[in-house]
Amino acid sequence: KRQLLVLPFALAQWPVHAVSARAWGSVALLGVLCTGIAFVMYYRLIARIGAGRASTVTYLVPLFGVAWAWWLLGEQPT
Repeated sequence: KRQLLVLPFALAQWPVHAVSARAWGSVALLGVLCTGIAFVMYYRLIARIGAGRASTVTYLVPLFGVAWAWWLLGEQPT
């Protein structure tokens, strides 16, 4: 159902060239390794300290996002 909502945008931005195997591999590695491992760690954290305390991790995401953008990309926080 939701896919139908984004279908017009997907068709409007359809790539001209085929996506390379390297790009597909990169997406697969990001999905399996990074996201998969993060979910396993998060669910272990929930089992260990409880859902209420584990949810406080989500408050750290914006802080680290800004810090890494500043440190790695040289962006200035405003």
